[in-house]
Formats: sequence, C-alpha cells, structure tokens
Amino acid sequence: MNGSKLAFVFVLAASGLLFAGVAPVDGAPASKVDVCHIPPDNPTAHKTITVGSRALEAHLAHGDIAGRCDQVFTSCSAMHEAFPWRDDGVYPVDPDGDGGADPFDVYCDMTTDDGGWTMVFQSDDPSIWRTDTGTPGTAQWSMDFSQIDYPMSEIMLLDTANVRSQIVEGVSSAGLYACSPGTNDMRWNGTLVDAWGRWSPALHLGIHTWDILSPPPVYYINVSWPCGEQVDRISWGFGHRAWANDVQGWGWNSLDLGPTVFAIGVR
Repeated sequence: MNGSKLAFVFVLAASGLLFAGVAPVDGAPASKVDVCHIPPDNPTAHKTITVGSRALEAHLAHGDIAGRCDQVFTSCSAMHEAFPWRDDGVYPVDPDGDGGADPFDVYCDMTTDDGGWTMVFQSDDPSIWRTDTGTPGTAQWSMDFSQIDYPMSEIMLLDTANVRSQIVEGVSSAGLYACSPGTNDMRWNGTLVDAWGRWSPALHLGIHTWDILSPPPVYYINVSWPCGEQVDRISWGFGHRAWANDVQGWGWNSLDLGPTVFAIGVR
C-alpha cells in the first residue's frame, strides 16, 4: 500500500467512518429487534417489521409495539392494552410467559366495561363453576383457573342478555374461588357453597354488598353465604331464593328473579 492510500485509511479510521453501520462506537454489534408496526391511520393493517435496536425507541414513541404482532400475551388485558381495536373472540394467552406452561386459548371480551376481560365462565348452571366444561366462546362453558396464577385485579359478573355488569376490584387470582372482599366495598363469593341442600341445590356464586334490603321483598336472591351475613343483602348472581324453600335462584340486584345466563370475567 503506498503512502497516500495508507494515509487515507488512517483518516477514515480515526474519524469513525470506517465500517460505519457494522459496529457501534462502543464495539458491540448492532442488533435487530422485531416490532409490530401500527399505522396510525389504519391500525388493523399492522405488520411485523425488523429494525435496528437503536431505532426501537423511536418506533415505540410513534405507537408501535415491541415484539411481533402475533405474539402471545399474558392475559386478555395485556393484549387489549397493546391492541385495543381487537374484537371479542378466542385468543391464546400465556400467564407465566416464555419457558413455563404452554399457552392456552381463552375467550376475551374486548368491549364490556372498557374491555380486556378474560372470561372464565358463561352459563345458567352454577354447578359447572371451577370445571373445564364446554368450549370458550360457545353458549355455555367454564374454565378452571384454580391452579393458575393469573394476572388479575378485578372480577366482573355480567348478565349477558341485558348487558349489565358488576365489578369487584382488588381481587387476585387467589381469591377467585373464595370469599373475597373488594377494595370498592363489593364482595365476591366464588365458593359455590350449597347453602340449603336439604331441598335442592342452592349454590352461591356472585357479588353482594353489605347494603341491606329494607324492607326485603317477598322473594329475593341472596348470594352472600358463607361470605358474611346470610340474609337481606343486595346481591347479583346465583344464590338461594329466600322465603321460597331456599332453592337455587338467579337474580340481578337481588331482584329480576329467574334462570339467567351469567358470565364471569377477570382483568
């Protein structure tokens, strides 16, 4: 190499221009990452692209999502936060993330009460609670989450026919099948206890408050046993039908009695 060529190479190397783009200044190789690119004017046309790691921050600032568009989220709530336009439907979730248990399919309600609900039950038959019955998204089903540390802090009881709901806040997955006071003065009863089995099943599953029905109507639903005082509490869901042989009952706000399809979701 003659002197002029050697001097030219030395200048390039000293200025940092030699091999620019192959390795960053700190010597670490430039890495590539997957990004879900979301066009602001048409978010449903999102697609997975690969960018340099240094460009990731700028893409996130523009509303893109780190990772592939078809990535599996930990919950319906996490997916809804990333893709709020997604419709109700069956999606895979992976509560413990990569490397743990395999993902599994759940039904996600992406519209009720701001969306992001993982539905664990839908039926007019409380006896299938805490079982794996039917197929999520069909007319009647239940999923057993008792062995899953599912990311959640709220429980929703939904009257599917009339699209009305009640929510208990501040309940973790450990309280889903127990008596669980919420942080919003609502109380969840997931015990499915049979309060008055001497006549017929009266399985308790639903939400109640400490508010007393005063005076109580001739017939009303009570779902609070054994999660507090048994009688005269305003309740939603499955319980015993007070003053009517204590048989299985259904009710909304303790009233509107009769067989009802209730759905239960967590978020």
